[in-house]
Amino acid sequence: MVFFVLIAGIQETVARHYGYRPAISDSKEIWGYYRDRVYTRGGRKRLVIVGSSRAQLGLNPKVLQKVLPEFEVIHLALNGSPAREVVNHLCEDPDFDGILLWSAAVYSLPADKEPYQRGDSRIIKYYQETYLDQRKSFAFHKKIAEAWLQSRLILFTPGFSLREILEGLPPPNYLHLRFDRFRPAEYKKLMSDSRRAEHRAIRIQRRSVKSHGIGTKHFEQIVSEELPQLQRKLTDRGGKMIMLRMPKDGEYWEMDERDAPKARFWDQIEQSSGIPTIHFKDYEELADFPCPDGSHLDATDTTAFTQQLGNILRQKLFDPQ
Repeated sequence: MVFFVLIAGIQETVARHYGYRPAISDSKEIWGYYRDRVYTRGGRKRLVIVGSSRAQLGLNPKVLQKVLPEFEVIHLALNGSPAREVVNHLCEDPDFDGILLWSAAVYSLPADKEPYQRGDSRIIKYYQETYLDQRKSFAFHKKIAEAWLQSRLILFTPGFSLREILEGLPPPNYLHLRFDRFRPAEYKKLMSDSRRAEHRAIRIQRRSVKSHGIGTKHFEQIVSEELPQLQRKLTDRGGKMIMLRMPKDGEYWEMDERDAPKARFWDQIEQSSGIPTIHFKDYEELADFPCPDGSHLDATDTTAFTQQLGNILRQKLFDPQ
């Protein structure tokens, strides 16, 4: 037994030396596990992060909880999802009375016109139709336990093979998902300068062929009718919503400004909807964080960014002007 533990320890040490990190596979079960924890318990409310990959890669829940110890922070961001349906889902839940931190962009505001085609709609359907019946099963608890082990030891990480590492196969993934669903991106540590430049160029090229605009009338309807209704439902229960615009830079930000200028769209949200907003461009302490790929923070900057954001949130929540 001691021999096997020793061998496992050596393997873990070697893997970490090569830059590998424990990581779990994101799954609807893990999302459901945290979705189930959004309710106030023992008088302590939850601060729930919703949004897309910019929030999942950029907001560290442990850091945010240290800055705002009054709340337990829950990460429900979804990669590749605009999150509007998650926002609707939580605001419609009569038992949720926490703080909803919505990492949004103007183009993510419209509600889903094609039910269950987007990631946020599909996972809500799973939660409502499947998860609530499965959460007490042995199979579900086994899956959660496996994910917890994967988050602690590289040897349990899906697809990991020490032999393949030693044979010189590709380096570790720059992304690794933690058990709390925070997914830091180690661009600087695990990508060479040339690889980062190539990665950024590919993403910018893909973004350049898309339009992220929104019609003025549609936007006005959303911020003057739809969002205030959601906010009222939440505030009537003692909750609150705050909308956050995460950083972008360079060509990525320029294209967003081309499609939906901040002054014409985002800057009207708070006045029209009554929902407090935080835009990275409006706060000196948030404005200068670089995005190696144009739209996501590097892992080395997430602690400082989350700390600064937490300070702003404290003022918004407890000392609004």
